[in-house]
Amino acid sequence: MSDADEGTGCVWHDLPADIPLRIELESFSQPSGVDPRSVEAAWDRIRAENPRAFNGPILAFLGAHPERGFVRAGREEYRNLAVQPAIGTGVVQLGVTGLLEARDAAGTPHALLGLRSDATRVFGGMWEFGPSGGVDPPPVDQTEMDADDVWRVLINEIREEVGLPVDPDPTPPIALLHDPVGQSVELIVRVALRRPVEELIALIDAENRTSRWEYDAVRWVAFDDLRAFVRREPSIPTAHAIADRLSGAR
Repeated sequence: MSDADEGTGCVWHDLPADIPLRIELESFSQPSGVDPRSVEAAWDRIRAENPRAFNGPILAFLGAHPERGFVRAGREEYRNLAVQPAIGTGVVQLGVTGLLEARDAAGTPHALLGLRSDATRVFGGMWEFGPSGGVDPPPVDQTEMDADDVWRVLINEIREEVGLPVDPDPTPPIALLHDPVGQSVELIVRVALRRPVEELIALIDAENRTSRWEYDAVRWVAFDDLRAFVRREPSIPTAHAIADRLSGAR
């Protein structure tokens, strides 16, 4: 099922639970008329403003048949994503967003949100469900990826960006979520954590006193409060779409 969020422009596509995810890797061609020298100059300006910016390999989203669990992606460079919208390269990043869920001592379900650092590419100073990041390309001789590959990327994000040394049971993505503002298509993965919220808070605090830079803060929010939270606090477009889903509004 597809569902467009009129307020944010995000589009949610359900992925079938009974069909394995398949990501086919193809070559990616930028639109004609893109001047490589202009891209290089724009990237130099980005690097000057944000020394953390790094031009590594990414996957660009090329298309999908969600009802068949099929996604097409191409190998790209981060700078060709980062120079947009100043230069229209046409790159839309294939990413993964984890919906980390846990219950508190009273049994109330919560989800984790992170406040994005100003050092991130877009949406600095805004809340998101996380962790969230690009799907890392596999070795060059690999032409397909599956749900296990996406899961490994997400587990690394959980450990590196949030600082949770957890090893939950693998689960496949439940949806594709297109964010036209952030120029990404996110594979949405629900992650059920066994430890109570109170213990997870302590783990995050202990792990991230000096190591975290992607998030300025993280917060566990009860499911019943999610919609109010993302409307009250500055939140990225996909956070609104996901909060509506988790709150049972749709």
